[in-house]
Amino acid sequence: MPKKFNSQEVFSSEVSYNGIISKVLNSPQKYIQSPGALHNLGNYLKLLESKHAAVLITPGGDKRYDQILSDSFKRAGIDDPYCFSG
Repeated sequence: MPKKFNSQEVFSSEVSYNGIISKVLNSPQKYIQSPGALHNLGNYLKLLESKHAAVLITPGGDKRYDQILSDSFKRAGIDDPYCFSG
């Protein structure tokens, strides 16, 4: 079984260059695309063992998919996400 990635081993003050610590984005190593995939997004994110999520979404996408995403997260026990408009 591969070792679980620990960002602190790579991105910390102990191994930084001149005290500059890079920002880290951890994400699943999967790309999921299918009709209705947003309805199951909460289940996919639950695999990351997180109770919180952030979503990068356009204002139009937010209008179209807000309820679908909220319902999906609620079913998975994930708090409503913070949405960033892009």
